Amino acid sequence: MRSKGKEHEEFSDQQWINDLAFLCDITEHMSALNLQLQGKDQHMGILWQRVSAFRSKLQLLKTQLSEGSCPHLKTLEGRVNAGIHVDLSQYICRNFIRSPAEVSTEIPTI
Repeated sequence: MRSKGKEHEEFSDQQWINDLAFLCDITEHMSALNLQLQGKDQHMGILWQRVSAFRSKLQLLKTQLSEGSCPHLKTLEGRVNAGIHVDLSQYICRNFIRSPAEVSTEIPTI
């Protein structure tokens, strides 16, 4: 891709584009959670349920990635379906999902 006579090497690097696709998909899920957590008069129990549901969704994503599929990561899945090599296992990291004990220590008590 050229812009004003400048080369953008990133756009010819398939790995970089795969990473960008993954980032876009994860950001979309995080943005949806962010919107759910906004607004007045939301009870803490409901907010906690939404965060817990999001954590479950992350666990599902981790499981799917480890099985070599990514149906909930539409941008990345589109690249896979287009026949582009995507090593899905690289998007699984040890800290993708932390234990409830680790998370609860990060949430301040009210």
